[in-house]
Amino acid sequence: MITIDGKEYDEQKFSPELQNYIAVRQEIQVSKTRHLIEIEKIDVLTKHYNEKIVKLIKKEVPESEKK
Repeated sequence: MITIDGKEYDEQKFSPELQNYIAVRQEIQVSKTRHLIEIEKIDVLTKHYNEKIVKLIKKEVPESEKK
C-alpha cells in the first residue's frame, strides 16, 4: 500500500508507467535526504576549519598587520 494525497492505494494495481514514476520519486526523496545529510557534514567541517583558521591567524599574524 502507498499513501498519496491522504488516500491509500495498492500500487500493484497501477500501470507500469505509474509504478515507475512512484519509484523514481522515492529514489529522488532518498537522494535529497542523503544530500541534506552531506550538507550538514559540510557545515560542521566548515565551522571546524573556520575556527582553526581564526586560531592560527591570531597566533601567526601580529596585531599591527591586522586591518
